[in-house]
Amino acid sequence: MMKKMYVFILCLIVFAGCSQTDNEPVTEGKSLITAVTRSGNVEGIVSEYETASDDESQYGSISARLAFTGDDIEWFNPRTREIRFRKINSIPVYARIEMKVGEETVFTIVAHISDAVNRAYNNLVLFYDMEKNAYFLNDNYPDYWDPEGTRRNAEKRAPGWAKFLKQLKKEGKLK
Repeated sequence: MMKKMYVFILCLIVFAGCSQTDNEPVTEGKSLITAVTRSGNVEGIVSEYETASDDESQYGSISARLAFTGDDIEWFNPRTREIRFRKINSIPVYARIEMKVGEETVFTIVAHISDAVNRAYNNLVLFYDMEKNAYFLNDNYPDYWDPEGTRRNAEKRAPGWAKFLKQLKKEGKLK
């Protein structure tokens, strides 16, 4: 009797393992999306307000930390580009954010900003609208700044953006 029970339990374990598909990552409630901040002079980029030493201009002065994961995202609306967080760690103003799906960096947010900033960007920003108390993934800031450069940057980012949206959809986070 005990031998049959062991065989039955072993069969359950084997069949449970076989139910996973090889091409779909199983996250068991854990999102594959992570966002890592990069503060400082990354890749030798120096703003008009900063100067870099020779070492920084060659290698970048980088400090990295986890900003949020897909588990922290409540939903994302691709039409309005609003991203609602359950929780979000403190992200320094102007910090660069690498968005990853699994181990792959799919795109970079060039800065975390609010409407109080005094810089313009023609690339993706995480924008905090203080009046609406809401975050947005905007292609540029302000919205009229360098339309041609913004378009080129959005085209370069398109494959990674598609992977990001696909993963959000898999995780049931598209609104």
